[in-house]
Amino acid sequence: MRRVLIWSDVAALLALGLVLGADHDQAVTITTADGDGADAFVERFDNGFPDREDTNYGTDVNVRTRAVVGLGLYRKSYLRFDLSGITGEIVSASFGLTGNNSEAAGEIINVYGLTDGVTGDGAPGPSGWIENGDPSITFNNAPANDTSGIGLTADATLLGTFVKGFVDATTEFTDPALVTFLNNDSNGLVTLIVAPSTTAGGDVSWHSKEGPGTAPTLSLTVAPAPFSLTITSNGADLDLTWDSRAGMFYVLRSSTDLAADLATWDSINVPGSVENNGVFEIAANPPLNSHRIPRPGDPVRFYRVEEFPTPPQSVFSGDFEGGQGGWTTGGDPGSDPFTNWEFGAPTVVGPAAANSGANCFGTNLAAGYANDADLWLRSPAIDLTAAGGATLNFSHYVDIEENFDSGQVWLLDADAANAELAILEMNIDGNNPAGWEAFSKSLPAAALGKNVVIEFRFSSDNFNDPTQAGWYIDDVLVTASL
Repeated sequence: MRRVLIWSDVAALLALGLVLGADHDQAVTITTADGDGADAFVERFDNGFPDREDTNYGTDVNVRTRAVVGLGLYRKSYLRFDLSGITGEIVSASFGLTGNNSEAAGEIINVYGLTDGVTGDGAPGPSGWIENGDPSITFNNAPANDTSGIGLTADATLLGTFVKGFVDATTEFTDPALVTFLNNDSNGLVTLIVAPSTTAGGDVSWHSKEGPGTAPTLSLTVAPAPFSLTITSNGADLDLTWDSRAGMFYVLRSSTDLAADLATWDSINVPGSVENNGVFEIAANPPLNSHRIPRPGDPVRFYRVEEFPTPPQSVFSGDFEGGQGGWTTGGDPGSDPFTNWEFGAPTVVGPAAANSGANCFGTNLAAGYANDADLWLRSPAIDLTAAGGATLNFSHYVDIEENFDSGQVWLLDADAANAELAILEMNIDGNNPAGWEAFSKSLPAAALGKNVVIEFRFSSDNFNDPTQAGWYIDDVLVTASL
């Protein structure tokens, strides 16, 4: 993003100060598969299926709506979008769903927004609904759900309606109320709810993020946040100040010709800046950068400040080649012959070797896992107190019975006795792995400004199934924009 301020000799004497915007709006597309996004439908079906109101459908390839009042059948869908990367004002928005059937084409669907800050609006975990985990979203516990029928409670606001299209056709919902709802968000996460508009609604389905089609999508136009840049004459110097944000760095450029190609403008060596290939990079000092440079002799000169995201830096890494370090294990090992997180080289079962080097952690290195286990592996505390954004990366080998046993990745608050901040991934499972796989996940806004712990949690049921190797973890890396 570029900000330009004109300076002249007269302007300096007047201690000129201007507030300027960015050069242009930005198009941003976000799906329910991004960040802490999620999607799931919930269902009540009184006529012969009373258990469905407590059933979770978070892994279904569809999101759905329907209402047949005579059967006591009601379906609604919850769609969470992660807006944590959005800075600036949203000036237009479109919500898109791609049809997965042609039934009920032409059906009118209501779109609601879950009120910012109410129960269920936060990150997946205690403050936000969970797509598929513990406790999973169901008809009976879904936020703002009126369990008596098709409606929602006062914790949700009707934003408008749209008409369902045919199979593989994308229906777009646009309304000023949607833009207002998104701009009122305060925590970087928003939930849209789609529900039938009539008690005789047809069977409507769209692709979810788990399906082969296009996931539910928000298409946004964002005007970057206003940017204040002030230049003040100070004797033989100029004092420059501008708005500053964590996770960014700045470049000050200057030219005597406003029409010149911006690539030809000079990079100014501000005291404290760092030269990188001829460009002087200036660290952020939120909320305001203040710098002094010699006053130029030109009668007219132009200045601009450019803002760039700071390249991610490693704030934590663990390849386990130096030993177990500060990693800890615990939990219930289950039934004999028991299961534990073990450190060392894989033997007998599981991968032929660690992902890199000799060592990793695994659920029993010399045997398959047993029944009734509920174990955790925790990292040392990771400092994200100065982070503007962070990403977790690791490699894992997954040989966990599908649909019955699972691995999970949790985020804990090291400064609050390891209280849960968010669930990063639920229901990691799979049979017959081909080898190690890479995992990457952006950490939610709740992690920033804190010391956090990454927890790998493994659980198995109480059935005697064919032996499987379990879950192996290696090469854990957390990067952050500082």
